[in-house]
Amino acid sequence: MKIRKSQKKWIAKMLVLVMLITCLPMTQKQEARAAGNPYGKWQDVNRNGRQEVRCTWFAWQRAYDLTGVALPGWRNAGGWLNRARNAGYATGTTARAKSIAVWRRDNTTNEWGHVAYVSSVSGGVMYIDEGGRTDLEYTPSQGIAYGRRVGAVVGNPDYSGSQNHLVGFIYLGGSAPAPQPAAGNPSVKAVWADKYDTNMVAKSRIYNPNRSRITTVGIQVRDGNNIIGRKEEMMNSNYQYKEQTNFWFDFNAELGLRLRPGHVYGWQMYADIGGKRCYTDWINDRTTGTEKPNTPAFSTAKTHYAVGDAVTVSWGADSCATGGYSLTITQTKGGSYSKTLTTNSANATSLAFSLPSEGEYKITGFAEGATKRGTLDHVVDDCQLLVVFLAEIGACGVYQVEETAHHLDHSVEVSGAHLAFHDLV
Repeated sequence: MKIRKSQKKWIAKMLVLVMLITCLPMTQKQEARAAGNPYGKWQDVNRNGRQEVRCTWFAWQRAYDLTGVALPGWRNAGGWLNRARNAGYATGTTARAKSIAVWRRDNTTNEWGHVAYVSSVSGGVMYIDEGGRTDLEYTPSQGIAYGRRVGAVVGNPDYSGSQNHLVGFIYLGGSAPAPQPAAGNPSVKAVWADKYDTNMVAKSRIYNPNRSRITTVGIQVRDGNNIIGRKEEMMNSNYQYKEQTNFWFDFNAELGLRLRPGHVYGWQMYADIGGKRCYTDWINDRTTGTEKPNTPAFSTAKTHYAVGDAVTVSWGADSCATGGYSLTITQTKGGSYSKTLTTNSANATSLAFSLPSEGEYKITGFAEGATKRGTLDHVVDDCQLLVVFLAEIGACGVYQVEETAHHLDHSVEVSGAHLAFHDLV
């Protein structure tokens, strides 16, 4: 088959065009991936089961794609400006194209807020590209908007009625490079934790300037001062000699921890780099949701009682029992005496009853959190514990305590104290 020269030239041009079309996107994706966006991409802010692209992920990625600046991980959006300033980046209060705009929540000590990439500025307004738009989560963009017009003056809200107000800008064109550990000094820096009601996924970044071998990575988690979980594993062989790389741990899946909603936990990650163990700082993060008190563990102050003695019921204080504690003593044999004692203090640790007469008594109690449910005025927050004390008070008035296991019902199984008082005479 013969092909004319003009046909050959046309075919050659088409081949070049096909190569450009197919190769260029692959190169862009490889470069974006190589930079290593430190943020999780998805979130469900309004907890409706629909996820949208996270504003921090999108702002970081947009800045990198359009300016080539790979920002460090600065955690929550409202804290970006201060962390950028502390890291040596150029910041200010004047809107500029190719910058990051930062909004922060009013009257709070946390770092909730919003970040967006500024594409252009005109007078007192700017046009931003942003993620995190819950009003767009049902659209194909999944929470991303381009070119939204907003006020460019510090103090302006990010939208009408918002609690987030503009606090400043991070200038990407004049940014100083992110500070890197000195050569020969490997380190591990905490990046982020994706937070849920009963779970967290913590992420950190390894800096390995000498490309030493990274052998082991791990994490430890604490509740208050108590370590509640640890996990350690070998580093993936594909990443053992990387100069920089991320690693993460899922508290549910990898540590076997089920966290409490609305509770603060500490976590610290580490890596063994060239025979040296490097740790992150301890990071404190709060799970989403509303915190509930633990099931109280009741106990008695002593094991012998006489007629008229006070029975002191004790438990460990729980800061989440914001509604306090309640105990009720009810005479089940020998009379109909009943009395309820309550305390509104979460720091309370005991209440005392008197046993007025011979008979058998039952004591029930619970801790109450901030949330009340149902139609009654006084409903506990999934923390009710039933502990039964049987006191048969006879003429001699002195009895021995015998401890056995007790279960409340089929839905809540607890280890309490079933105290039977027996005559010693």
